[in-house]
Amino acid sequence: MLGAFAAKSSQVDYGERKTISELFLNYQSSSVINYYVQGIFFHRILNHILRQPNLHDIFCFRHAIIDLINSLRRPLPAEDDSVSLVLYRGQKMTIFELEKMKNNERQIFSAAPFLSTTMDHRIAQIFMGDGSDDDPCVVSVIFKIYLDTGQPMRPYARVNNSAEEEVLLSPGTKFILMSCRKLHNKGQLWLFELKAITEKQQEQVVLNYGETFLLLSEGSAWPTSVVIVHI
Repeated sequence: MLGAFAAKSSQVDYGERKTISELFLNYQSSSVINYYVQGIFFHRILNHILRQPNLHDIFCFRHAIIDLINSLRRPLPAEDDSVSLVLYRGQKMTIFELEKMKNNERQIFSAAPFLSTTMDHRIAQIFMGDGSDDDPCVVSVIFKIYLDTGQPMRPYARVNNSAEEEVLLSPGTKFILMSCRKLHNKGQLWLFELKAITEKQQEQVVLNYGETFLLLSEGSAWPTSVVIVHI
């Protein structure tokens, strides 16, 4: 696995090559979440691979991916012992991706990479920007994610000692898009409300429909289709 990271080192600067060298010397499965949070290269490469359907690359990095998912298998109590946890993620999005999501309200979306979120909406607002991007094809969005801590969910965990109150979600976590709306008349600011579905529901989706997620029809309580968007 570390050899795979080294093979990518020619694409990075000196500081990141130093990080890769340290990984060779000090890698421990128990510390993988720290490598992910603190190492930009580690973070970027893993998520790039997960977004691309390249089985060879996924195989080469499988140990890091498995170690990181296993590190997220820890309970995370919600505030005030509530079973409902609210997470936020701010980011930029193209207008084409925006329209795709707007046209698929009440459908299921899947996150391909590890997904960084925060429990502080103010942090998410920093990452989303103010909607005044110079590129007319780019908008600012904030995802408000509801996660039921009382149900078995795909692995997730709060990152210890994170100034951003970060909560990391596993690849393949799926959400129902509950609503989407523009926040202000001026600028391109959008809010999407998502609800993470349980591990049992996710397994049912994969069992019945595979990983293509083209059609979904599980009765009136289920969305009618599934769309993959790389959020």
